[in-house]
Amino acid sequence: PPALSDDDGPVWAAASSTRPHRSVVVRQRWGQRGSPTTRVKDTARIAYQVTNRGDQAHAVGLRIMLDTMLGQNDGAPLRAGDTAITSATRLSGDKIPDYWQAFDSLSHPAVISQGTLRGKGITPPDRVEMVDWGTLADSPWDFPFPAGRDFIRRGEQEPDTAVALYWDPQPLAPGETRTYATLYGVGGVSLSPAQLSLGLTAPAEVEYHYDAPPEFSIVAYVENSGGFDSRGTTCTLQLPAGLKLVEGEATADLGLLKAGETRQLGWRAAPTGEQWGPLKITAVVTSQNLESNQVTRELIVVSPPQISLSVSAPGRLSVTPRNRYSPNPFPVKVVAENQGAQTGENLVVTLDLPPGLELAAGQRNVVVRPRLSPDRPETITWQVRALGLPTGKLALKVKAVAAGAKPASAAAVISVPELTPEFRVYPRAQTVPALTDGKPTMIPISVKLAPARRFSGCRVTVGYDSTVLEPLYVSRGEAFVDAGRLLSPWSEGRKRQGRL
Repeated sequence: PPALSDDDGPVWAAASSTRPHRSVVVRQRWGQRGSPTTRVKDTARIAYQVTNRGDQAHAVGLRIMLDTMLGQNDGAPLRAGDTAITSATRLSGDKIPDYWQAFDSLSHPAVISQGTLRGKGITPPDRVEMVDWGTLADSPWDFPFPAGRDFIRRGEQEPDTAVALYWDPQPLAPGETRTYATLYGVGGVSLSPAQLSLGLTAPAEVEYHYDAPPEFSIVAYVENSGGFDSRGTTCTLQLPAGLKLVEGEATADLGLLKAGETRQLGWRAAPTGEQWGPLKITAVVTSQNLESNQVTRELIVVSPPQISLSVSAPGRLSVTPRNRYSPNPFPVKVVAENQGAQTGENLVVTLDLPPGLELAAGQRNVVVRPRLSPDRPETITWQVRALGLPTGKLALKVKAVAAGAKPASAAAVISVPELTPEFRVYPRAQTVPALTDGKPTMIPISVKLAPARRFSGCRVTVGYDSTVLEPLYVSRGEAFVDAGRLLSPWSEGRKRQGRL
């Protein structure tokens, strides 16, 4: 594939299409990334971008082949989860681990390599095939899989390991682009050489989310470097407060561990949300005849988005000499801050108003922002009107949620005084428009009682100039409706010349 820049290098990869065509373009991208287990930029992100520039769909897949070599060792076992893989092995579905590692020795490792298969910015493969390099080099795509065969290429004598990542062919529409990405680089293993050498690996950091606490893999490697068989060997994983086991027993009985033998154990763990920051996980190995050993590894639990809300609003509304509230509408200002270490995606802030308060026209009580960053507060302001009923101390509430964050809420109390009930006629004065093509113009006249406190009934008389106006209809409006129920009795009254 063509490189995008001078620092891009070649990677063995193959694209498969059921209908190969020059319109399918593959581009390779390389870049340095921090390893998930070391927090150092010692890892390559290998990405392939596949674009269909034609006018027909193609079923396109990708295979990446990695030729693993550790210093001078070209055939070290490949280690995935709690399994040391020493022969041709195919992994698929939930058997695919978060990462795989390879090293030649725990007591004197030359290089520890790691391929990361799941995580942020990574496309998990459909299957992983670990086999000798020659088989993969001779077959650019698929081949009869030699399950269980050792890593020695046919016709050769020395083992030579390699790993192939497969993304099965999927339809790629005209104009569509798809990206496949994986990580390969240095693996982070905390080591403690001894008679029973210990290695412990886990992610360097884990981002906690309240709505979906993440699970992660912990792997311990035990190598008998003491020159004598170890009897009654056990390995125990110790987790601090803030972490819990979700899969596997804390203590594993390894029994007899022969001299030079390496065994590995795997666990699944998850943060509990009780503590953030650096946490220590420890593995302890014991034996009946060899000295005990232990190794500790630091794991950082990154605190989730933590929403803090503050609400400001008038503590009390005033009443003007004209029997009106002031200010009305009035502002309700909400400031949302993120006191966690992660950005909260899709911030949703909701304003709940009690009876007696309503939003000014054209506003919605739900506001959505794309994110809430730890260093950038979000400010939202609503304009709210007091209706006059009910009155007293009215409490409004604000709620906020964001991806990964615990919901937050805040409240404010506004004192709304009583108004003096009064009749109001709208409009107070109006000019009657001239007839247009002999067609009459309808003039609405509203009579309102504000505020309508403890209202039970009334009689209204409307006078008009019968030489220019004619009554059409009378409606009870809202004054004679209570809780969705029509009040009775109701009468439209009598229409007489000049009076209604």
